[in-house]
Amino acid sequence: MRKIAIIAAAAITFSGASGARAEVRLSDVIEVLGNVSEAAGPVDEALVIAFNLSNSYIIQTFSQKNGRFELPPLPSGVYRIIAVKQGFAPAVATVTPSRQRGRELSLRLRAPEALTRADKDAIWEARRAIPSDILRELNIVDESLDLAAAPPTSSRFSGEMVSMTGFGEAGTTAAFAQTALGVQGRFGEGWTVNVSGAIRTVDDETYVFPTMAESVAEASGVTMEIQSGSESAYRIATLQRGWLMEAETEGLSRSADFRSHNFEWRRDGGNVRVRYLAHENLFESAPLGSELFELAAEGYVVRGNRSELEVTLRVGQESMVGTAVPLRTADLATRGSYELIPSLSVSYGVNSRLTEDGHELAPETGLIYHITPATSLTVHGAMKVDDRERHSPYPSLMFLDQPWRLAPRYEYAIALSSGTRENARLTARASVAEVDSVLRIVFDERFEEFWDAFYLEPGDVYRAFSVDVRRQLGESVAFDLATRAGYVSNELRNSERDRHYLSGSVQSLYIPWGTAVNVAWRFIEQPAVDSLLAVHESERINLRLAQGLGRPLGLRLLVGLDLARALNSPVLADGEEGEGYQKRLVGGVSFAF
Repeated sequence: MRKIAIIAAAAITFSGASGARAEVRLSDVIEVLGNVSEAAGPVDEALVIAFNLSNSYIIQTFSQKNGRFELPPLPSGVYRIIAVKQGFAPAVATVTPSRQRGRELSLRLRAPEALTRADKDAIWEARRAIPSDILRELNIVDESLDLAAAPPTSSRFSGEMVSMTGFGEAGTTAAFAQTALGVQGRFGEGWTVNVSGAIRTVDDETYVFPTMAESVAEASGVTMEIQSGSESAYRIATLQRGWLMEAETEGLSRSADFRSHNFEWRRDGGNVRVRYLAHENLFESAPLGSELFELAAEGYVVRGNRSELEVTLRVGQESMVGTAVPLRTADLATRGSYELIPSLSVSYGVNSRLTEDGHELAPETGLIYHITPATSLTVHGAMKVDDRERHSPYPSLMFLDQPWRLAPRYEYAIALSSGTRENARLTARASVAEVDSVLRIVFDERFEEFWDAFYLEPGDVYRAFSVDVRRQLGESVAFDLATRAGYVSNELRNSERDRHYLSGSVQSLYIPWGTAVNVAWRFIEQPAVDSLLAVHESERINLRLAQGLGRPLGLRLLVGLDLARALNSPVLADGEEGEGYQKRLVGGVSFAF
């Protein structure tokens, strides 16, 4: 059991009729136990959280199969006890110090539409009190509670603001500044809104380019989601990234950028999306860039206890700068599964694309075998049947962890998933695929260097491996590990033109103090885009530490260190090449309101 500093209990005194004074001492610790249930009976694997309202101390556990839970002894104080489970509205109770050491609670989960206005106001207050960096299961609360279904008594808004800056040795390491703001709240009769935005600039005093406000790289993005009632949600997102690169003519530069604007409407498990994407100078084969307009819709046509079938329809038009004829496509994808026996399910589907040059089909199938209730093995395979007269010259963007937007010639994969919420959770996946188009794989947001990318060309065989581990050590420490690796080869190319990457991060959280540590790494080696012989190498290691300073305002101090080395990089923000690592110190602060 962890060592916890016991908070001194208050003494309550009173005077008797005779004038003598007696002292009644409160318990130094509180033992909270009880059960979690819903209308049909006990609820297992419900997350139960205890949050101290005075010092932000937090601890959690999970309910057992019979719904019972027991929290470790808590230092005396006033606590919010919250039980959350996917598909239900959270249950909230308050525990205060008393002479009684043990407190028995009965937490009843209900459907969101069954909550009263007072219930939802209480949940809102509890939700706002818990810092987002401490409550790792915050997404469960947000998804299970339909805040829009509760007409509030008044408008309620909360948010968080983060400001960071990094600086290194002048003339060799670019400095950056970053600000992020998120606001969430509810207003009117049955409306909720979440708005988040961020802007980042990278500056280098060696270069001055008025076209980009004297910055060598800039990125900005805004996302807004509005939910009305319990069935509909609307989401608007816009993203823009740009950076300067060296040109062939000394003293000049050329810019690369991509812009994305998206609108999405979700209702009853289906959604409709409108997307605009434009890029410039991201690909050697299309340096002038292109513009893509796309409309997509998806939803379930079958959803039962043993089977489900989802259909996605997508139509788009892409125009390349300098090309008179646009590329028009229509994609239809179906994915389903059927449970043969409780421990074995089969998955199936087909991806099809229709263009003016012909059509292609990529059927897929797989098996999901549940070795134990908490462990499953999945195998998957897909093969493309293509009768197009010519392949599209249009390259495509793809984020690292997203599914293929363009079906590869073939793909085979195997995955293992093990663990429950109470124990270690492990997911490992290995795959091999051959692509027949030009792709730029964009990495996620664990690094501020948003210009990093990995290229694939027609005929490349792409081998990828990923591991995700999540574990809580005792009741004080939790960590998440995520790593990705990829290797690309091509029989028609020299082996020296092979490429590979390794990217990942490990995040740890010491719950009693609210201390979070994040270490991220990314290594990329691939042929330079503008050379047949040179190799582009990029190595990055970022360390971040966030320390909560307590209430009010949920103030946090952010410090960090960046190490980077780039060889034959055309991006000016990578700084000057050198034998050692460039170093950059990072500092910042965040607060909630």
